[in-house]
Amino acid sequence: MEQNYNPSSPDDLRKDGWTVAVHNDYRLNGKSYTFWLLTKGERCIKGEGKTDKEALDEIREKLKKSP
Repeated sequence: MEQNYNPSSPDDLRKDGWTVAVHNDYRLNGKSYTFWLLTKGERCIKGEGKTDKEALDEIREKLKKSP
């Protein structure tokens, strides 16, 4: 991982060719959440969480498990 890596930023995913299609912060039942949808060619992947880091880490974990 590079020295200036920020887990709350999708920059590492962008470097792998992913594009941020949607990033939305929202409230549900008074609690804050964030949603990210990334695309790469015909593929898409999403992550949701209470923080950007949590949502983006969900995406990173899904990508580690995908073929």
